[in-house]
Amino acid sequence: MKLGLIMPHPTSNQHSFGALKRHFDQVDLAESDSGGPYKHTAVGQFLPSPLLHVQVAFHYLIETAVINASALLLDAGSGDGRIVALTAFVHGIPTVGVEYDDELVGISRGYLKSLEHLGTRGASASILQGDFTDDETYKRVGLKFEDFATVFNYINNERTIAIKVAQQSPPGTKLIVLGAFPLPEFEGLTLEHNLHLATGTGVANSVAFADRPLSENVYIDPNATYLQVYLK
Repeated sequence: MKLGLIMPHPTSNQHSFGALKRHFDQVDLAESDSGGPYKHTAVGQFLPSPLLHVQVAFHYLIETAVINASALLLDAGSGDGRIVALTAFVHGIPTVGVEYDDELVGISRGYLKSLEHLGTRGASASILQGDFTDDETYKRVGLKFEDFATVFNYINNERTIAIKVAQQSPPGTKLIVLGAFPLPEFEGLTLEHNLHLATGTGVANSVAFADRPLSENVYIDPNATYLQVYLK
């Protein structure tokens, strides 16, 4: 097991992250009385990703060259667009989000425009409406699923997207799965990293992590956030 403390990248756009986090904190607060912002959709459930965890996790993945920050990233099941905004505007990764739910597509596109007006601009960011397993979703904008060097999914239909990556993506493609529990390896993919993320370390804007193998002997914290990186 490798333990450590990850700090935000010193050259990352901290102004952009601050504006982005404040925006989505306000979104979450405004919907807290109604139990949101959560939504059941026709193909799954929208559960907003924890921005601080993902912010620092992507710093680690970029800093250690686990992913290529200049290559196209897919957020498979992009919800309200917060991960698309984070990876594109803060980390400079050209990002496409695919979301099935019409309402969430409209909301996320509006959020991206609002954040651009706040000065949080980095790499290209766009949201497509459709099924992320359907090649026609990408063809409509001149893309192919194989164009994505990195695919991100927040434990929603993760086995479906893992199968598509295994069957269709070129060698070297990375699948990143974020969730509340570790997942076993998927057929056709190799588990490269299993990160146990935890806030509350006493250091502002930091995340403690453990990069460790999956096994029956590893304690699984039900309140923790885990992130796995798989290689095609």
